Amino acid sequence: MLERSQGACENPRCPDPRYPSALGRNGSYLLEVDHIDDHAKGGDDLPRAMIALCPNCHAVKNRGTVDDSFRDLLRSTALVRHQELLSKAR
Repeated sequence: MLERSQGACENPRCPDPRYPSALGRNGSYLLEVDHIDDHAKGGDDLPRAMIALCPNCHAVKNRGTVDDSFRDLLRSTALVRHQELLSKAR
């Protein structure tokens, strides 16, 4: 996911996918890989079912008031980006 994300939050609605306050000590962006559907509740543990999110989007996803359409958006985004990465590798 981190390679696939190219250092930017994969949430298509992220207001600033490369926001400056999200830089780590080594200069890379802070991204958190997350299961789109909770792994403990049966979510797949596969790259196509996971997404790299900035700390803000990660918090919104897990502790905010988001509906199923947000997870649907993340699912479709992760799948498309995963397929693009696979096709480049061939």
